[in-house]
Amino acid sequence: MGAARTSTAFGLLTQSDGSHGPPDRYVVAQLSCRAADNRIVVRRFLSETAEWDERQLLVPSRWPGWQRMQVDTNHTVLAFGDRLWWVDVTWGAFSIDPFSDRPEHRFVELPRDVLSDFDTSENLMLGKQRLMGVSEGKLWYIDVLTEKEFVVSSFSLDDEGCCWKPTRETTVNLVLPNKRKPLENDMPWIAAVDQFKANVLYYQSGNDIIAMDMAKGEVIRKRTFPESITGLSPCNTAFFLPCVLPTWLESSHVPGAVLGALSQH
Repeated sequence: MGAARTSTAFGLLTQSDGSHGPPDRYVVAQLSCRAADNRIVVRRFLSETAEWDERQLLVPSRWPGWQRMQVDTNHTVLAFGDRLWWVDVTWGAFSIDPFSDRPEHRFVELPRDVLSDFDTSENLMLGKQRLMGVSEGKLWYIDVLTEKEFVVSSFSLDDEGCCWKPTRETTVNLVLPNKRKPLENDMPWIAAVDQFKANVLYYQSGNDIIAMDMAKGEVIRKRTFPESITGLSPCNTAFFLPCVLPTWLESSHVPGAVLGALSQH
């Protein structure tokens, strides 16, 4: 594979032929702009071949999406609907099927109510106020406004995968664990959405992770980071990975040949 001019973060997608047990195959993939010819390619590692390869991404010539997209490397790459999703918090999400030898793009724009023109210097702040996540078998977009009050809005992607449906807007009378109200420039930021309950949002305040029930507009629990990671100063959603650990995980393993191939990249 040649040198890349720009690249996204890596995502992981699994597939299973049955409903229980370890996945039968997986792929690790990223989107890259190839330096030699400026073509957009999918760089991927397939478990079935235990090798890296590169596939050109099929993007319509009139579609300006890649040139405009500012893929947020601080946002978790999402696995949803047999596709990987890369998020641009200013515009939308770009998805592909990384198992395909002829991967085609799909793009879902953010809800029109939140679309605006932003300076690129504001992306870091937007990344603390905007989040996409998977919960209850759907893709969700969460938006937080913190100018005067802590207002949380949520949207779910429809079954056709093209439109966002507004689900809830909640104003929270936010009180931090130390019993004080946050200052305007010190608001907590979005960390994750609960995988089973879309109304439960996790956000970070200092060294604390706080769970909020958006339906009730109240904090329901709090946990402090372990001392071993408090010095890492997590500041993006990619630091947090909502996951469910299956019962078969302890007895499963990644083949040594696969680990060796992954470690070379």
